[in-house]
Formats: sequence, structure tokens, C-alpha cells
Amino acid sequence: MALNSKNDRVSTTGPVAATLEHRLDGLHWQKFRVGMPEELMEVGRRCATHASREWLTRDFDQELYDERGLPR
Repeated sequence: MALNSKNDRVSTTGPVAATLEHRLDGLHWQKFRVGMPEELMEVGRRCATHASREWLTRDFDQELYDERGLPR
């Protein structure tokens, strides 16, 4: 039995192509997530060097939430 596919990127049937695309997308996000926490911490450190002491010690909870803990 011959396979006939209209998909230019993958020369297999639709379900197989969809499975491959799903797996490749998962691998992309897995690779993306691995270094993300370290990168975010580095961004935070760089930003903190530009912030004033007042900004770094500010209690944002009082500004963002009311006495019942609900967003303002």
C-alpha cells in the first residue's frame, strides 16, 4: 500500500505528521524551560542594580491588596 501525503514538510500520513509536530514542539519547550529560572534570576539581578534602596524595600502588598487580601 502506498502512502500519499499533501504535507510538504512530512511525507507520511496526517496522524503521524501531527504526532511528530507535537513531539517536536514538546522538545522545543523542554529545552526552553531548562535554563529559564537561571535566566530570570539573572534579569532580576541586573534590574536590582538599577533600583534604589527605597524601591527594593517597598511593601508592594499594601499597594496592590486591600485589608482583606483582595486586589485593589
